[in-house]
Amino acid sequence: MRESHHIIARRVGLRLKELRGSMTQTEFAAELGIGQATYNRYETGKRLAPDWVLQEVGERCGLSPAEVAFGSLGSVVDEAELVQEVARLAALLDGQGLEDLYLYLEAKVEALLAQRKKQNRAIRGALTRLRRRVDKAG
Repeated sequence: MRESHHIIARRVGLRLKELRGSMTQTEFAAELGIGQATYNRYETGKRLAPDWVLQEVGERCGLSPAEVAFGSLGSVVDEAELVQEVARLAALLDGQGLEDLYLYLEAKVEALLAQRKKQNRAIRGALTRLRRRVDKAG
């Protein structure tokens, strides 16, 4: 797993642990329909939890998969700090990593656009700027 994937997997794992609350890993894993050992790998950041796991956890907690993975926007203490963290993560990526990040974000942006038509112009502009950076790095 690339360093950038480890960072993301660890962050998602911390969120899973937080959302599990007082349940044991075995109990929570059983509710999700997976084994404890598999769940442990997600929670400890050894593997990145797949989308369907984030969806299941979200349904149980009343959250979207994005909120499961990264928390709600209300929990972001400082937006500038979040931007810096994303920039530090992007700086670790090689050309292929940037391409992967671009493709992932492109899919997420398309989903956001369906939900937030009013923000279309700003989101597209950010995606276009990222595409330019990917093209320069490649």
